[in-house]
Amino acid sequence: MISTIRTAHRPHSLVPAGIAALALLTMLPAVPAAAAPAEDPAAPAAFRVTTPAERRTAARLDALGDDPARLKAFFAALPKGGDLHNHLSGAVTTEYLIQLAGENGLCIDATDTAVRPPCGPGTRPAADARTDAEFRQRIVRAWSMQDFPEGESGHDHFFDTFGKFGEATRDRGKMLANVANTVVEQNQFYLETLVTPASDAAKKLADSVGYDADLAAFHRKLVAGGKLDGVVNEAVREADAADAQFRETAHCDTDRPDPGCRLPVRWISQVSRGSSNERVFTQMAVGMRLASTTRGSSPSTSSSPRTGRAHCGTTASRCGCSSICAPSTRTPASRCTPVS
Repeated sequence: MISTIRTAHRPHSLVPAGIAALALLTMLPAVPAAAAPAEDPAAPAAFRVTTPAERRTAARLDALGDDPARLKAFFAALPKGGDLHNHLSGAVTTEYLIQLAGENGLCIDATDTAVRPPCGPGTRPAADARTDAEFRQRIVRAWSMQDFPEGESGHDHFFDTFGKFGEATRDRGKMLANVANTVVEQNQFYLETLVTPASDAAKKLADSVGYDADLAAFHRKLVAGGKLDGVVNEAVREADAADAQFRETAHCDTDRPDPGCRLPVRWISQVSRGSSNERVFTQMAVGMRLASTTRGSSPSTSSSPRTGRAHCGTTASRCGCSSICAPSTRTPASRCTPVS
């Protein structure tokens, strides 16, 4: 994995302009493009001559007919670009989540929700799914869209799954290894995956401070006494631990690394929009503080930028949160290319 993680140098305060920027961003969709020409929806689409490569590809597809195996191989080989909106906990396979639940000693309650041990009355060890096929299938159905009950809202079932398997998603590095390998096998070459940094710590801070509709005042309460910095520090430790766990799980430091080790990855700080106002704002503040940690650095010209511990000569590279190393496992730090 070639990753970009928010690490090291952190400014003491979030610039006030950043808060205003958050509000301004919500207004952007309502602002019309000044010079955008009007388009006639009835006008015919402009004709474009297909290339020889496109014609060969189309002919190849037509020649495959209805052969499922050959069609699968054809579509698997097609280049699919990068995944720019990937929720890590939703992208990992259900079977792997069940495996993690068993490895971590979790329990499954009567609602098929993963809960922490010990397994009391009405629960059973998730590890039982290794040998009990019926129990395993019950969890798969509860944690995914497979065979969801007839008459049940697909929308409701889908969103209920996240609460059911949530406790099994704490091994972020292991999950990334699972997802990264799948991405490479699908012939994709780039991944941006969404996580909520230091979710528990951010929630605790938000609840302790309480919501204030005066957002500037609310922000001052969050940063007072270094409280917000404490959450950011936790997010940094969490990211570093996830990187280390990924490298170990995917065997990146061995002579037989998993395919996912060569995948460029960027972490995206997401916000749980359905949460309370205080939690939403706190998550935004944490995300912006993480994103601001590279300001004032020059990762493209320094072999050891003060924004982070650059490891561009290894398979798991970190070049600061506003840059990404060139996709090579032996890229010198001086070749890190800014992307923000």
